[in-house]
Amino acid sequence: MSYFLAAGMLLLAAAVLVLVTAAAVWLGLRRGWGMLGCILLGAAVFLLLFSGLLAGGSWGTGENILLSWQREFQTSLDSSLQIYRQLGWEENQLRQAAWLIRTFFIRASFGWLALIGLALAGLGYFSLRRIFPDLPGAKTPLLPFRLWALPDTVVWILLVALALLVAGRWLSPVGLVGLNACVVLLQIYLLQGLAVAFFYLARWQVPRGLQILLILTIGFAPILLMLVALLGVLDTWANWRRLPAEPGR
Repeated sequence: MSYFLAAGMLLLAAAVLVLVTAAAVWLGLRRGWGMLGCILLGAAVFLLLFSGLLAGGSWGTGENILLSWQREFQTSLDSSLQIYRQLGWEENQLRQAAWLIRTFFIRASFGWLALIGLALAGLGYFSLRRIFPDLPGAKTPLLPFRLWALPDTVVWILLVALALLVAGRWLSPVGLVGLNACVVLLQIYLLQGLAVAFFYLARWQVPRGLQILLILTIGFAPILLMLVALLGVLDTWANWRRLPAEPGR
């Protein structure tokens, strides 16, 4: 019975997060805000509400839910490493893999949570534009994805985050701020890199089926994902698509 109660509470919390995030995006559209403003507002509200629900859940259960999740994640990780150890993996490889997983999933958990908020707000933005086309913000024309780009000033935020990451040597509070910011910004620049790729695939008249195959190949190759994200960052200065100044706003 407690299992079903917990599952029901989780579903209710998820529904509240979705609805309140959508309401924040709707408010931005009503005020005539652009895409970037609406999505940032929705993501900010998502993070604030999630933090509140987390604090409320911790208070209600009498234990820190975030720390409990981290302990369970570490326990599962240790069990997985033990299996690979029995399969003959070298200890150095296992330690390196454990460090990478702890760094990019546990210590960067806030960054991934922020990405979930941005994705949810983005989905709400494009959905609400169709549902409420008469809202002032919904009347703003959108560029095709292949012509989309971040404002140039965002790259300086990325450079500051990288500097914090290096200065903090990954594990200090300063380094953790830089790590989480880099996780968010590099995933967004991955989208810009994909926009550049789609632009040239369309320009070279590559068949749609082959385009999909190439994008799927990128998705399954981590090194290619990094290169595409780097492509998005460098596009800030190179402007390979010859877009006008400050596109995508």
